[in-house]
Amino acid sequence: MTKYGKEVFNLFIMSFQEDYYNKERVNIMSVFSVAKHDVWEKFNEEVTGKFIEERLTGNISIEVVHGPWHIILDTDEAERHEEGYYSTRFRAPIVNPNAFRFKVHKEGFLSRVGHLVGARDIKTGDADFDDAFVIKCDQIEKAIELFSNQVVKEGMLKHKNIHFEIKDSEGNFGPKFSDNEDELCLEINGIITDIKMLEDLFHLFANTLDTMVEKELILPKEPTTQI
Repeated sequence: MTKYGKEVFNLFIMSFQEDYYNKERVNIMSVFSVAKHDVWEKFNEEVTGKFIEERLTGNISIEVVHGPWHIILDTDEAERHEEGYYSTRFRAPIVNPNAFRFKVHKEGFLSRVGHLVGARDIKTGDADFDDAFVIKCDQIEKAIELFSNQVVKEGMLKHKNIHFEIKDSEGNFGPKFSDNEDELCLEINGIITDIKMLEDLFHLFANTLDTMVEKELILPKEPTTQI
């Protein structure tokens, strides 16, 4: 085979492999989509939520009313689709006049943590919890009070791969937040198709909202911001 022939042959093989990979990836994601639809529909019935399926994209989200909050369950897959990155997230706008913000991630997990101005690493005094998570917050006593709550703490220890935070923006393409309003966001890698895990994460999220009101960290008011 000539040098030119070898180059053509190699290009053909590379093209075939790329096409095969893309088809396999589509097949795998199709399986995930079917599983996600069935499990999320069942979860929606359990929490008496609003099941939303976009006609054009097929994207699914669930809206659950809990007290004054509208909790949104969806997957974040559009931004990093080319990288093959997917995550499941729970989000809710909150009324936060004291600007109480935190970031929590798994110990040793450095990506996507970002920078929180004035924040310090927090230790709660619970060795198991402190070994599992890195907590950053600029209001130390309030953070310790929140993450020392037994219900919140146990919920987080069940699923240590979470990224949990209160943030004041979703970036340039996200909704504009009203004054004194932020967003509580819980995110975990992957498309969750385990209904028990969805239940656990939802209860963690809802219990955190309730605990923050109990500790007077946020107000029990319906926000005007919509996501």
